[in-house]
Amino acid sequence: NVKMGQYSYKGCFQLCETNLHVWATHLRGEWLILGTTSKDLDAFAIYKQRWGIETLFKALKTQGFHIEHTALCQAPKIEKLLFLLAFAFVWAYKTGLWLNERKPIRICPNGRREFSFFRYGFLFLQYCLLNDTQYPQLVKTIQLLSED
Repeated sequence: NVKMGQYSYKGCFQLCETNLHVWATHLRGEWLILGTTSKDLDAFAIYKQRWGIETLFKALKTQGFHIEHTALCQAPKIEKLLFLLAFAFVWAYKTGLWLNERKPIRICPNGRREFSFFRYGFLFLQYCLLNDTQYPQLVKTIQLLSED
């Protein structure tokens, strides 16, 4: 039995002539099974970094900006778009953190938040931008960008 936060090495298996080392850990009621070519536990740290990048990609695509619908093909235009989206991502994320301090995101029975800090902030910014009465709140979110 593996407790939450502990890692268990499950063995080395051959997959397409490659040694695949399998690790397991228990996270919030679910198992995380990690296969890697390295037997080193650093694979979990690397996976955690990668997961942050996957979260950004999800925000850029299906959970926010829908970048996959753009018809841009020229590198300079794509670079400008990515710069603006990165800025918007940080704005939405910081707004979500600020909102969570004021009204925490509901925790589901599986122990996860109902939605991400990004999504919380994104939906709030969308609401503020579409409602003129929310101008003071929008100004506050802009001020969040200058805070650490």
